[in-house]
Amino acid sequence: MAMQMRNVQDTLLTPFSFRFYESVGYLKKTLHTGITTVRDAGFADVGMKRAIDQGLIEGPRMQVSINPLTITGGHGDNWNVSGVDTTFPHYPGMPSGLCDGKEEVRKVVRQMLRAGADVIKVHATGGVSSPTDHPEFTQFSQEELAVMVEEATFRNGIKVMAHAQGAEGIKKRHSCRHSFN
Repeated sequence: MAMQMRNVQDTLLTPFSFRFYESVGYLKKTLHTGITTVRDAGFADVGMKRAIDQGLIEGPRMQVSINPLTITGGHGDNWNVSGVDTTFPHYPGMPSGLCDGKEEVRKVVRQMLRAGADVIKVHATGGVSSPTDHPEFTQFSQEELAVMVEEATFRNGIKVMAHAQGAEGIKKRHSCRHSFN
């Protein structure tokens, strides 16, 4: 599913399935600009990849990450004080990336791989659009990052890519560089 910034009213009035159809145009435009392969950094599922591979829709070859891993209250956590979820809902084929602690991290990596992820995406730091953190906020511990890399590598050598802003988050991500891509 393509990510597009919308105002809250548009988000609340747009049917969930509409975003899938909207993505078809983005994929076609991407291919027609000469880009033949993309690595999705979140929110495209294996169904989109398969539809391209089988010629149902036109688009570049895809490596999908399904849903980025994040912590409770971190960049990508859907919670906000109003109680209204203005981000993408979870659905079959799109498991939640929310995880805290080494064992939850391991489980969520496995869920992304089960859902067909070609690469694992982690929000190693906060982001500019997060209501409960900031870009320099380091989300996962070194141990949690190591578990992600270990689990992904063990499962057919899958690579891990990171959203990392701020010196501390980049240092932690860099220390796992042998398996991050």
